[in-house]
Amino acid sequence: MGTDIDPDAYNALPTIPTADANFKAQLRASNAIDDPSSLFSQLAGLFAEYPAYAVCLNHRHYPLYTGERMVAENNVTKPSLETASDIIPERWLITTNPDTAQSTFTAFEFKFADGTCFLGAPDQDFLRGFTNILRDNSIGFDVLGVCIAPQPGELPDGSVFWEKAGPGDREQVLQIVDRSIPPVQNSYQSVWVPSTDLKPKLACTHICTRCPP
Repeated sequence: MGTDIDPDAYNALPTIPTADANFKAQLRASNAIDDPSSLFSQLAGLFAEYPAYAVCLNHRHYPLYTGERMVAENNVTKPSLETASDIIPERWLITTNPDTAQSTFTAFEFKFADGTCFLGAPDQDFLRGFTNILRDNSIGFDVLGVCIAPQPGELPDGSVFWEKAGPGDREQVLQIVDRSIPPVQNSYQSVWVPSTDLKPKLACTHICTRCPP
C-alpha cells in the first residue's frame, strides 16, 4: 500500500527547524506543548503493536532535481538517480486524495535494503489508527509520519543516532552518539519509538541537525 513522492513534492516538505516549529505550534494550539504525554502514549500504544515502525517528523534535507530521490546507503543519505530493485521505502507521510478524501502512505525517503526485509508501508488498520490519533489530537497529517525503526541491537542503550551534514554534495551522515552529550545548536528530535517503561511513551532515537543552505 502506498505511492512514491516526486521531487517537487519532496522539495515542498519543511526543513527540520520548520517541521519542529510546526509540530510545537500544533501542540501549543491543542494545549499539549507542556505535556504531550497523552498524544505520545497513544502513539506508543499503536506503534508497540507494529515494532518494525517508528514515528518520524516529516521534513526534507537537500533539494532534489528531476529524477532524483533521497536514498540512504549504510550511514550516508543523499540524492540519487539510482533505480536498483533493492532500494526500498524507508519513510512515509500521509497524503489524502482531495476527490475521494481517502488517505494513503506516500514514501518520501528510501534506502538500500542491505539484507533488510522489505516491509512496505504499514497496513490499513495501522493507517486508520494513526490518522485517528493525529486527528483526535489536532496534529496535521503532514507533520508526523512513519519510518522503519532501528533494528534490535542496532542502537546501543543510552545512545541516539545523530544525522548531520556530510562532506559530499547534498549529503547527510548518520553516527551513533551518547544520549548524555548535549545537543548541538540547530539539532532537533526527529524519530521516536515506544519505550520499554511500564507506562507507554515514546523515546527519541534520532537527532537531526539543520542542513546547510
